[in-house]
Amino acid sequence: MALMSVLGNIRYWVLAGAIIGLLGGDLIGSKSGDFLTFTLVLLMCFSLTGLRFSKNDFKENKRTILISTIVGVFISPIVTLIIGSLFDDIYWEGWVLLACVPCAIAVISGALLMGADTKLMTLSVTAIYIVAIIFTPVTVALLTGGSVDPLTILKYVLLFILVPMIISLPLGKMRIPKSVNTIVINFCFLAMVLVAFGKCRDTMISDPMTVLLIAVACFIRVPVIHLVSEMVLRKAKVPVEKRIHYILLLGWKNSGMSLALCITLVSDSSAVLLPGSISLVFELTYMMFMMWYYSRLRKADSIVVESSC
Repeated sequence: MALMSVLGNIRYWVLAGAIIGLLGGDLIGSKSGDFLTFTLVLLMCFSLTGLRFSKNDFKENKRTILISTIVGVFISPIVTLIIGSLFDDIYWEGWVLLACVPCAIAVISGALLMGADTKLMTLSVTAIYIVAIIFTPVTVALLTGGSVDPLTILKYVLLFILVPMIISLPLGKMRIPKSVNTIVINFCFLAMVLVAFGKCRDTMISDPMTVLLIAVACFIRVPVIHLVSEMVLRKAKVPVEKRIHYILLLGWKNSGMSLALCITLVSDSSAVLLPGSISLVFELTYMMFMMWYYSRLRKADSIVVESSC
């Protein structure tokens, strides 16, 4: 029971990945791109299993889905790009790839754990990912001045989004135990952190000040933006379920996808990987704080579920 508790806790996996990556360096070498691509597809497949909805669900929630798409596809990238523009050009492509990938699939799990509407989050994430199939290749190509081929980006975006959606359909019928599903997902996060930190290790050691500045930038992008958004939405009397919904979409990017794209698309990716690598750790760590924060908030305020805004 104690072992399953450890294996089911993502914190230990992320910490292990960071330690192994920093101590071992680039353990996988030239195969890092292929390994990370496989890991991300596997993660997406297992994250999408069991997610089902109908056309009527979209019609009934079209306003919230539209707002969610605007938050996930436009507002979140703009915030990330503004922060990323403060850094040297060698990190720019890393910030662009982080900004232009869609939200993490894990926002659905976050919504469940924080007491938000998981079906609504699933619908919103689906809409965002459909838009991202075109949005990500076009915006990355424009913002990098064409240095990254948009057709190559499109190929990988389809691989990371469309393929897992198709595979997850039969996978969802296999009735995989929740504990197994969780362990596979946690292993994928360990693998992504291990590869990212291993690739970035030399840069982290040689330029700790830049690492610190990127960490500060990620702190602003995730915790600070969350607290400001929480204050604004709460003042606007937005129900707590909707606040959780929008804030997750605003702050939790698919950093794993950005890392995979960095390694496969950028020849010298050590510096470019830094924004996504540090952001991944920040997001996973801060989401744990959000779970604690909203559980305390519900108890303190004795929240009564309000009607949809």
